[in-house]
Amino acid sequence: MSPINPPKHLEQRVRRAIESQPSVNKLVVVGGVAANAAIRSSLTGVADKYGWDIFIPPSRLCTDNGVMVAWAGIEKFKRGYSDEPRTQEVYARFPFKLRATEKV
Repeated sequence: MSPINPPKHLEQRVRRAIESQPSVNKLVVVGGVAANAAIRSSLTGVADKYGWDIFIPPSRLCTDNGVMVAWAGIEKFKRGYSDEPRTQEVYARFPFKLRATEKV
């Protein structure tokens, strides 16, 4: 089994999305993934091929939301809230019996 190539993987998913949504013609790439030069280049090529407009913020503004999640946790803790792992109910958002690629 060959390793996953993230830019190629995202490119394939975006192509599928583009082909399934003919009335849409814009692509927005944000977050930490948008800071990756190879991904930016790959997705720009896909958008150009299909005649879509692509919007990607400057790399310095494309950050992972890990800091935001950590800060939210600090603020919650300071207010006396706590999530004891042994008492939390966890619900899967994705049915593991179905492959993710079947949804895209």
